[in-house]
Amino acid sequence: MSVGSTSSSSGSSSSSRSSSSSSSRESSGSSSSGSGSKISQDKSQAKDKSQAKDKSQAKDKSPTKDKVLAKDKAMVKEKALALSRQVVARRADVVREKLTRSGFDTASVAGPRKQFVNNGGTQRNPGLDAINALNLQGGDPHTCVKTTRANLQRAGLKGLPAGTGDDGNNPRGMMVQMLQSGHWKSVNIPESTEQTITSPYGSVQAHVLSGEAYLAAAANGQIPEGSVVFQTKRGWDYGVESKGSDVGIVRNGAIFNYQANRGMSVYGNNVSEVVVMHPQ
Repeated sequence: MSVGSTSSSSGSSSSSRSSSSSSSRESSGSSSSGSGSKISQDKSQAKDKSQAKDKSQAKDKSPTKDKVLAKDKAMVKEKALALSRQVVARRADVVREKLTRSGFDTASVAGPRKQFVNNGGTQRNPGLDAINALNLQGGDPHTCVKTTRANLQRAGLKGLPAGTGDDGNNPRGMMVQMLQSGHWKSVNIPESTEQTITSPYGSVQAHVLSGEAYLAAAANGQIPEGSVVFQTKRGWDYGVESKGSDVGIVRNGAIFNYQANRGMSVYGNNVSEVVVMHPQ
C-alpha cells in the first residue's frame, strides 16, 4: 500500500508538472501571438500614416506647382504679345517712312478745299467739298451701305447704285458699281497695289491698301476728309455675306458709316484690305 501510494503520488506530481509545462507553453504561444499581432497592427498603422503624409505633401505641393506653371505660361504669353505689338509698330513705322519719302502731301487734310493728288500737290475736289459740307445722318445698326449711299445722294453725288442685293458682300457690290459708273475713282495712295475686284456686278481695277498700310496712312493724315472708305477683314474675294466688310465716309478723322466711329478702322487692327474712293 505504501509503495502504491508513493507511486500514485509520484504519478500525480509528474502529471502536475506536465500540465504546468503545457500551460506555460500555451501561455507563451498566446503571448507570442498577441505580440506578433500588435507588431503587424503597428506596421499597418505606420504604413497608413506614411501614405497619408505622402498624399498630404503631394496635395500641398500640387497647387504651388500649378501656380508656378500658370505664372510661367502667363509670362510667355505676355512676352509673345509684347513682341507682336513691337513687330506691328515697326511695320507701321516703315510704311510711314516710305510715305514721307514719297513726297505725299501730308497737308492735304488741312481743310475741305485742300485735297491731295498723286503728284503730291493739292487741288480742290468739288465732290469732296460737297460731302464735307453735309451734315451726315445716321441710320439703323448694320446699314452701312444704305446709310452711306443716302448721305452721298443728299450731297448730290452721282454714280451711286440703286441696289447691291445681287452681291452677298453688299459693300463690295456698291464699290464695284460706283467704279463702273465713271463718277468715282479709287485713290492711288502710296503702298497700295492695283488689283482686280470681282462681284456679280462685274470686275473692276482698284488700288487696294493692306490693313497695315491703311492704318499707317490714316495715322499720317493721308486719308482726306470726305473720302469714301471700303474696308474688309475677310478680303475682297469673299462674297458669302456682308459681315466683315464695311463702307463709310471720313468725318473728323474717323469713319462714319451708320454712326460716328472712334477711328479710321471699324475693325481695329483686324482690317485686312481697304479701298479709298473719291468723286471725279
